[in-house]
Amino acid sequence: MVNKNVFKHSLLVSNIFDPLTHDTKTLEKLYDDLSKPLRYQSIETRLIRDEHLINKFKSIKSKNQWNTTYWITGEISRAKLNPSSMDETLRVKAVNEIKRMIDLASLTKCDFIGIASGPCEDENKRYDQIDQFQKTILEILEYIQEKSYSMKVVFEPLDVFAHKKNVLGKTDEVYEFLNRFPKDIMKANQLSICWDSAHFALNEEEFNYSINKIAPYISRVHFADAILDKDNEAYGDWHRNFDQKGFMNEHVASSILRQIIKTKVHQEEIYVAVEIREHDASNVWNLEEYSYRFVESAIRGAYNK
Repeated sequence: MVNKNVFKHSLLVSNIFDPLTHDTKTLEKLYDDLSKPLRYQSIETRLIRDEHLINKFKSIKSKNQWNTTYWITGEISRAKLNPSSMDETLRVKAVNEIKRMIDLASLTKCDFIGIASGPCEDENKRYDQIDQFQKTILEILEYIQEKSYSMKVVFEPLDVFAHKKNVLGKTDEVYEFLNRFPKDIMKANQLSICWDSAHFALNEEEFNYSINKIAPYISRVHFADAILDKDNEAYGDWHRNFDQKGFMNEHVASSILRQIIKTKVHQEEIYVAVEIREHDASNVWNLEEYSYRFVESAIRGAYNK
């Protein structure tokens, strides 16, 4: 019998509600408002640093039993740090900063810390950088264990040549990378991936092949759209709205989730979110409603065919 409780609603707060996330008081009210419908099982957001908001969010999270992911990819990038840098001094600096972020994340009993592999510094040294990223992940996992945090690590494979130009993104390389780690780490889901439709599309990958190969490692799915025409000025990963110019729609979204189910080797719980970045504060709640309904339709469609 097919388990129809695999997919859980997640909300990318820092994308959908971006205009409301840059002021502490506004953000506090936002988390309060989001807790009232009780319809999300997961919240994905930026690291919380304000002491008052840490205490407030911890209380809201506990009440709502939100599975919480802090994505630190942007902060690491803005600090000009690279967790896969060939410069060992810079890589260690990145690791130390990630450890500080993990300590902060633990104050709200964060469930996942989310990162990406970082930009490729030299195409001829891509595989050397993958080795560097492996060292970083191992050091992070060891630190979490040393501190007795219940936190897990999720990394997002990004596009490798189109826009973000990260070290890790192609399915076969992601699969090989994940299989480097001890089986007990993978069995406990201490390390997993976020499967983002835009990045795999920009990597010119066939979705079903990708899902079939790495399904056991997928703990969350981001429905994101992209313009795939290289001559179009909008080509790349821009967290754009879903329209006829891109590839993402409810049919595609359902087929992604359906393929995960078909593999029969997926994780017991997979968190699903829409990744669209809103810039207009007056439209954020309309986008939230649209995103929720989109995910709801995709989950329903995954089981109906």
